Amino acid sequence: MYIQIEANSQNYNLIRSLVLNEKNGVALSLLAKYKKPEDIKLIKSFFNKKGYQASFLSAVENFPDDSFYGFVLKYVNIQKKKNEYDSSPEWIYICKTLAMYPTLETSKLFEKMLEEKDEHTKDILSKSIYLAIIKNPNPIFDNIKVKIKLNDDEIEEIKMLSELYN
Repeated sequence: MYIQIEANSQNYNLIRSLVLNEKNGVALSLLAKYKKPEDIKLIKSFFNKKGYQASFLSAVENFPDDSFYGFVLKYVNIQKKKNEYDSSPEWIYICKTLAMYPTLETSKLFEKMLEEKDEHTKDILSKSIYLAIIKNPNPIFDNIKVKIKLNDDEIEEIKMLSELYN
């Protein structure tokens, strides 16, 4: 059974309980919306839980505290070492989370990702980065957006994906 819970002040304790007691990844993302410093440690604890990486990234996207940035970078390196670029949803989540940190370091990382030699990989990364920076626009990413070469069909695909990956 799926119950939709809204992240409001009345539901905070329930949502936190679902995270603590049931290890509920959806609830983790909701908990992050409260942006409470006392939840940072709990959110970080999901980084190393197998099967919870997407939940962790979603939580960080909702609460981009600076203390999470190193974890996100570590996850990028883990995924790059796996060399698995067939999962574009994974890279969409990664890039959207990275875009929540509009820093020079993130900008350089996106640029490096766009230098990928393998065309299939470059295509996935280009689309993922483009989606991330149109969802989270920031002037620091303007130079990257210009470097991404997409045709009209690809831009339409990204618009559709942006609806799916809110």
